[in-house]
Amino acid sequence: MSEKASVLLEYGKKRLEEAGIFHADYDSRVLFQWICHLSHMDLLMNPDLSIEEQDASCYKEYIEKRSCHEPLQYLMGECEFMGLTFLVNPDVLIPRQDTETLVEWILERERDRAGDCTLLDLCTGSGCIPISISALWNQGTGRTTKNRKLLVEALDLSEKALDVARENAKRNQVSIHFFKSNMFERVEKKYDILVSNPPYIPSKEIDHLMEEVKDFEPRMALDGEEDGLSFYRILASESGKYLNPGGRLYLEIGHDQGQTVPRLLHEAGFSNIEIKKDLAGLSRAVAAVFSPETNSFH
Repeated sequence: MSEKASVLLEYGKKRLEEAGIFHADYDSRVLFQWICHLSHMDLLMNPDLSIEEQDASCYKEYIEKRSCHEPLQYLMGECEFMGLTFLVNPDVLIPRQDTETLVEWILERERDRAGDCTLLDLCTGSGCIPISISALWNQGTGRTTKNRKLLVEALDLSEKALDVARENAKRNQVSIHFFKSNMFERVEKKYDILVSNPPYIPSKEIDHLMEEVKDFEPRMALDGEEDGLSFYRILASESGKYLNPGGRLYLEIGHDQGQTVPRLLHEAGFSNIEIKKDLAGLSRAVAAVFSPETNSFH
């Protein structure tokens, strides 16, 4: 027995509202369109469209899962980042718009420099950072140097995360060498660019995060240990050994780490330290050059 689209959508919205889902209307509609293979225009043009029993039942099942705060992206198995589509599951963090600030900054700053370039991404997770950089490296207008070759590698401690990243590289048709390593443990050469979005949430704060995050996303990708700075200390102390002369380190940071992370880099011998703010005006990324002879903090 079929059901009307408008009735199902109203059911989904109310059920999610009852469960305290913040964007209940949006989430219920996106799930509906995904399950029923409909566009938003389809629903606007024909709100009383008849939905087959199988699709209606499936929709209600997914609404129940979402009402338990399972992330929408995990339910659908994918999300968009930098205009690209990425496979996601509970083995990797869901790529966020905050991280687009970091990727856009790297592209803006690095792709017009002379010569070919090598890049290593640490704590790669879904691979959204290196894949996006690779896919967009030779795009855009006003370029002074086109078709610069970019060699990209990426590492993670989780083999399951690396499996997801490799699949995402295939989906987005880029060539990246992924390998398992505990930070710099298995890194054997130097690069022009090092980038990382490491775990940076203090351990004690994780249990206070949204249910979608603390109950479903991988804790090892969130936990920055006692003060959230554990991985930044490793990056600050070790990165200089793996950067070519003039190379740059890029890091995503928490909104409240705009002083602490730059200070760690300064103390470790980095100079030309810059902070990038996101669209909300919050500190979101840090860039620095390893220059032990000339320390300077801007």
